[in-house]
Amino acid sequence: MTVAPIAGRHAIKTVSFGLEWQEPLSEDLLVLLKALHVRVRDKLPRVIEHQEIGLKIVVSPAAPASPAPENASLKPRLAGLNFEALQPDGEPAWALAIQRDFLAVSCHVYSRWDLIWPQARDLLAPFIPVLARECGIAVIGLQYVDQFRVIGQDEQFKAEDLFRKDSRYLPKHVFGLDDLWHSHHGFFQTMEEPTAHRQLNNIDVDVINAHQERLVQITTAHRALLDQPATDGAALLNDQGDGELHQHLDGLHRLNKTLLRELLTDSMCEQINLRET
Repeated sequence: MTVAPIAGRHAIKTVSFGLEWQEPLSEDLLVLLKALHVRVRDKLPRVIEHQEIGLKIVVSPAAPASPAPENASLKPRLAGLNFEALQPDGEPAWALAIQRDFLAVSCHVYSRWDLIWPQARDLLAPFIPVLARECGIAVIGLQYVDQFRVIGQDEQFKAEDLFRKDSRYLPKHVFGLDDLWHSHHGFFQTMEEPTAHRQLNNIDVDVINAHQERLVQITTAHRALLDQPATDGAALLNDQGDGELHQHLDGLHRLNKTLLRELLTDSMCEQINLRET
């Protein structure tokens, strides 16, 4: 029995870059963001619109003064957007999702941070000035999904085959288990740089059966909850590429590597090139 990272030299299935705001987007603002698709169309050609139908039910003993037009409340409204680029097998390679309270860019073909982050930044760039001005960015987030395959006799897998026994991010109980298990852990930190925020970190480990094989999936989600919403798009994303958004996400990326080094065995850290730098 061996444990192997899903992508050979790394284990990253998906990485997502997220922005959140406090008030839901209006339909008019969603339409404006949809119009910006032209700026990323060469990289994300596929467009999927999400519609919603709102029902208004009025309970009143009095008849309405003037009846509403028939089916007026059933008119579909734009509720979200997905812009995608597909892999040859039809699965997404890159995707940008806009919902009423968040925007996320997801990469499903990860190679290395220095190559992926500039591409994600270019996809975010057209939307940030509008969202910062109209909504104020309240949360900046980074999420990784890492997967490891258990090859051979999967019932022989033990937590110590992949994880440090002294890791503070796993309960000792899991090291005595020989079946499926999960561990979900999270904590806050107060940070002052690059801008004042509270940082929420979640480390979720799931040992699962999927597609007739046993997988170990690690989802690490990092969210910077800004003390003051960011309303200056130029400060978030400047021409030099080192604005506040880059500083936050680069810091969260480095934190992610640190957490994984404390979670995984030395041999696996070496296998996936998880160096100290």
